[in-house]
Amino acid sequence: MVSNVDLDENGKVKYHYVIIDYFVHVKNGTAQASSDAAELRWVPFGDVEDYDLTKSFRLFFRNNRERLEKINSY
Repeated sequence: MVSNVDLDENGKVKYHYVIIDYFVHVKNGTAQASSDAAELRWVPFGDVEDYDLTKSFRLFFRNNRERLEKINSY
């Protein structure tokens, strides 16, 4: 688990992320954004780091990219 707090220029909390990492293999169904997100989309692995990611997710992705690609290639 990672807890990350981003502050604004006045030192006030701008964003607070708590990320719990786990691996899944999607079997079926349709992914949908929940109330805590404006949008959800599947992105090719080569494009992930082109997005505005939190520092903690970027680190998670870089540390686990090979494992994620293997899990999602089934």
